[in-house]
Amino acid sequence: MIKGVGIDVVELERFRNLPDRTEFTRQILSDTELANMQSGVNQNFLCETAFAVKEAALKALGTGLHHGSYWHEIEITGSGQLLLSGHLAAVARDQSVTAIHSSQAYTDTCVVAFVLLEHDNRETSL
Repeated sequence: MIKGVGIDVVELERFRNLPDRTEFTRQILSDTELANMQSGVNQNFLCETAFAVKEAALKALGTGLHHGSYWHEIEITGSGQLLLSGHLAAVARDQSVTAIHSSQAYTDTCVVAFVLLEHDNRETSL
């Protein structure tokens, strides 16, 4: 059963003039995500995509960064799977989340990310 849905649209232009791009990237991406970035790939685009996916995940969970969570608690694996840790993993457990699905779409000007959370509702009675 669907537990939560989140979507985020990122206008790429919004990120082009950041005063400290490196600091922003380190805030959004975990050390593992940074290490997984392949040389030659547009790292700016990967960071903006990760931002959109992580924002969509926060929306699907019904939380935000103001609830004691951090960007690094959502990690995107090389295969695109989302892994939660820390406070966000606890939130997902409390909500009985059993699976996380994500998808992204791109244009020249924006990235769209969609996250769907599933939970097991066997205990739910009709």
